[in-house]
Amino acid sequence: MKSTLYLYSKSPYASKGFETVLKMLKSHVNQGVKTGLVLLQDAVTGTVGEVGGKLREISASVKIYALLEDAKARGLADLNTVDGLIFVNYKELVNIIVNEYEHIVNYL
Repeated sequence: MKSTLYLYSKSPYASKGFETVLKMLKSHVNQGVKTGLVLLQDAVTGTVGEVGGKLREISASVKIYALLEDAKARGLADLNTVDGLIFVNYKELVNIIVNEYEHIVNYL
């Protein structure tokens, strides 16, 4: 099975690029591609508010990860507002990138 992991680091509230990423995620899912999204740096703010609602809509078909260290730095580590959201540390993130997905798409 084909698989693609998206790495996104910009605040979804300050960048329109996140909407593009959401469209690409949905497209991959519709094509039967195993799809994941990693929220890094300011992108972890997308786990709350309006963007969190958009992530909830796709969480059943897209694995959504957030870097724990970045969430802690922004006071979001104790919030789990997206069903299925998986907080990962750096070691776990490397394992996911190396072992679980064939293709990586960076939006850093």
